[in-house]
Amino acid sequence: RPSVAPSTDHPTQHTVELTRSGIILTIIMWRHAVVASAAVPAAMAPSHIVESIIPPDNDQLVLKHVQVVFRHGARTPISSLYGFEGTFPTPSGVNFSCRGPVSPLFFAEAKRLYHKNYSPSLKHSDNISRGVPGWCRPGQLTVQGRRDLRKVGSVLHQRYVEETGFLDSEFNPKKVTVRSTDVERTMESAVSLLEVLFAAKTLIPAITINTLKESDENMYPRSSCRSLKLLKSAAINHLVKERQQDRDTLTQEIREAFKVSHAGAIARFEGLHNTSRCYLANSVPLPHPLSNELAERIEKEAIQEMQAKYGSIAIVRLGIGRFLGDVIHDLETSTRSEIKLRLYSGHDNTVGPLLIALESDPVSGAVGKLQEFPGFGSHITLELYQEKGSERFWVRGLYSGRNHDLNLPGSQANRNGRVLVQLEDLSRRLSPLIPDGLAYEEECR
Repeated sequence: RPSVAPSTDHPTQHTVELTRSGIILTIIMWRHAVVASAAVPAAMAPSHIVESIIPPDNDQLVLKHVQVVFRHGARTPISSLYGFEGTFPTPSGVNFSCRGPVSPLFFAEAKRLYHKNYSPSLKHSDNISRGVPGWCRPGQLTVQGRRDLRKVGSVLHQRYVEETGFLDSEFNPKKVTVRSTDVERTMESAVSLLEVLFAAKTLIPAITINTLKESDENMYPRSSCRSLKLLKSAAINHLVKERQQDRDTLTQEIREAFKVSHAGAIARFEGLHNTSRCYLANSVPLPHPLSNELAERIEKEAIQEMQAKYGSIAIVRLGIGRFLGDVIHDLETSTRSEIKLRLYSGHDNTVGPLLIALESDPVSGAVGKLQEFPGFGSHITLELYQEKGSERFWVRGLYSGRNHDLNLPGSQANRNGRVLVQLEDLSRRLSPLIPDGLAYEEECR
C-alpha cells in the first residue's frame, strides 16, 4: 500500500540556552524534509479501500497514541492595522504585555545560534526599534499567549492524565515528542503547553524540540512553490470577483468605524482579522471600537479567503500535503512505538489547511470546509486506538475541545457516538493528497 517512509537524513542538533532557571532547550534541525511517501498522482483514487465496518464500542478500544497540532498563543501584530500604515497604535498608557515570565520555564533570554534570521541575543526587556508598544517585537508571543497554551495544556492534562490515566503526570522524553516551526513564538507556545500538561519540575534540565530549516519546512504552505502560488492567486481572485459588492460594503463600514476615510481597498481580510484579534486577545483597545457584528463579518471574510486559498484537492496536496504525510506516517509508526504523545506547534496556516485536508476525501472529490478561523491556541487532536484482541487500529479526530468529532474520510460513528475510521483506510484515502519529495518539486514548477 502507499505508505510514508521516514527520511534517512540525520538531524543536526543545536542547543538553545534558557538562562532563567538554568533550563536547556535542545533544538533538532533536519537538513532535509523528514518525510517522503510513495508517489500517488493527485487525480487517481487509491486502488483499494478497506471494507467499511462499524467501529467497535468504546469499551473495546484501547488508547495507544495521541497527536495534537496547535496554533501558537496570542501575539503582537505583525502587519499594521488597516488605515494606520507603519504603526501599531494603542491608547495612551495601554500597551501589549510581553515582559516577564508567567511560569518558571519561560525564558527571558535565548541565544539562537542556528538560524541566520535570529540575532545572537534577544532580550524581552530590550527596547527594539520599530517595535510594538509594551517593549514588544512584532509577532512576539505575549503573556496572554502563554496563558492561551497553558489553557490547552490544562485541557490535555485533564483528559489524558487525570481522566484516562493515559499519560503519566511526569514528563518522559521517551514517550513524548515535540515538533515546532523554527519560530520563537511557536517554540515558546510548546514550552507553555508542556509545563502545565506535565509537572514543571520534570521538564528540567532539557526539552527537545524538533524543527526543520525554514527552507525545508512543510508545516505551512510554501510560497516558494510556484504552482501553489498560481493556484492560490486564481482562487482568491475568483473569490474577490464573486464577493466584490459585499467586500466593498464591508470595507466602507470599516473605514467609518476606524475613522480612516483615506484608506484604500482591503486586499485581504485575513490580515485585518489577525491584526484586530492581536489587539482584542491581549485586551488592548483598538484605536476606535469595532462592533461585535462588524468583527464577525470580518472573520467570515477571513474564513472565505482561507477556504478559497486551501479548498481544492490540488491546493491541499501542494499546500499542506507533505505535512499531512508526516502526520499519517507518525500515526502508522505509533502502532509499534513507545511514543504516546506527539505535539506539533504551528500557525493559523498550519491548523486551517490541515483541518481542510483531514476532512477531504479524494475518492469522492469532497473537500473539507472550515467552520471558523483557527484562533490562537486552536488545536487538532488525533487519537489512535487499538481494537481489543485485534491488530486493527482506529483514528478519531477532535478540534479545540468541540463536542463533535471531525468527519475524517471513511469514518463512522460507533454505538456510543464516537466517530472513527480504520487507520489503514484513512491512510489509503488520504494518500492522493500526499506528494513525495520528487513529485512535489516537479508539481511546483
